[in-house]
Amino acid sequence: MLQFRTKKDEEAALLPTEAPTSLLVEVLFFAIAFTTIAPAAALLALVSAITSAYSDTAYVYVVGFIFVSALPMTAAQYAADAAFDIQYGLRTASVFRLVISCIVQGVACVLLGASTDWPSSSTLYACSALIGFGAWTANGTLNAIAAQTGGQVSQGLGMQVSFLASFFVIYLGMGSSAFLYGVSFPAVGLLCSLVLLSDNDVVIALNVVSHEPRRREEGERPTLVNLCGIEFFAMACSVIALAAMSGYSDLASVLYVAFNSGNVLSRGVVSCFAVPSEYALIIGCAIRTLVLPALFFSSDLPAGFDVYIAVGFCIYAIVGGVLIQGPLLLVRRLDDAVAAARTVNLAQGAGLAVGGLVCCGVALGYDYS
Repeated sequence: MLQFRTKKDEEAALLPTEAPTSLLVEVLFFAIAFTTIAPAAALLALVSAITSAYSDTAYVYVVGFIFVSALPMTAAQYAADAAFDIQYGLRTASVFRLVISCIVQGVACVLLGASTDWPSSSTLYACSALIGFGAWTANGTLNAIAAQTGGQVSQGLGMQVSFLASFFVIYLGMGSSAFLYGVSFPAVGLLCSLVLLSDNDVVIALNVVSHEPRRREEGERPTLVNLCGIEFFAMACSVIALAAMSGYSDLASVLYVAFNSGNVLSRGVVSCFAVPSEYALIIGCAIRTLVLPALFFSSDLPAGFDVYIAVGFCIYAIVGGVLIQGPLLLVRRLDDAVAAARTVNLAQGAGLAVGGLVCCGVALGYDYS
C-alpha cells in the first residue's frame, strides 16, 4: 500500500500526469525572454564603447545600475503579487506587468538614442536603471508563469542568446543612436507575451493556481532556503565577473563573448543532463564564489595568457548558468511552485543587487583613490 506523508502528498499523487510543455509555448518563452532583456543586453555589450566614450569606470556604473534595480522590483513582486494575483488572476496580472516592462524599456531606448552622440553620463545611468527596472519586471513575471506551465529552460536560453547576439548586432551602429532600433524589441516581446497568455493550455494552467493541487515533478524535494542561497550567490558572482571584464582593456570584448557563450552553453548542459541535487549545487556555488577573485587577479597576467583567461571566463559562465537554472527547475518539486518561484526570484534580485552594489563601490573607489 502506498504511504503518504501529508494530505497534500496524497492529493498530488492522485492527479493526472502533467502534459509536457508544447513547442509553441517553449518558443514564446524564448522569444519573450530574448526581447525583454535585449535593451539591457545591448548596454552591457558596449563594454569597450562606453569605456571609450566616458571613462574606465563608466561601464562598471552601468552594470551596477542595471542590476541594483533588480532588488526593488523583485521585492515589490514578492510583497504584492500574491494578493494581486488572487484578486485579478495570475494571467491578468502578468499582462499588466509585461505591458509596464515593455513601455519603460521603450522609453529608455528613446532617451538613449535621441542624440547622434552619447548622452550625458547622468542620462546614461538613469536609462540603465530604467532598463533594469523593465527587464527584471519581465523576468520575475516569466519565472512565476513558467513555474506553473514549464518553459524555464527556454526562458533562460532566450536571455543568454540575447546577451550574446546583442554584442554583434549593436556594433553595427556603435553609437547610442542604435538604441532607437532597440525600441522594437520590447514591442515584439509584448506581442509575444499576449500570444503566450492567450494560449489555451497556459490559460488553463494559470487559472488553477492556488485553487487546485498540482502534481509535483518527481525527484527528491529540495529545501527552499538552500535554493535561495544558491541563486543569490550565483547571481552576485556573475554580475561581479561581468564588471571585471572592464579591467582587461583590449581583451574586454573577447571576454564578453566568451562569458556569454558560456552562458548559452550552460542552457544546453541543463537540457541534456539531469538537474543536479541541491547539495551538488551548493558545493558548486561555494567553489565558484572562492574562484571569483582570480578573475580580477588574472588581469595582470601577460598577453600570452589571453586564451586561457577567455576559456576561464567561459567555464566560469557555464558553471554559473547551471547554478542559476537549477533552483528555478527544482522549485517545481515543491507544493506551491508559483510561490516558491517568487521566493527564489527575490533571492535572485538580491544577488543581482548586491553584485551591482559591489561594482558601484569598486568604481567609486577607483574614482576617488
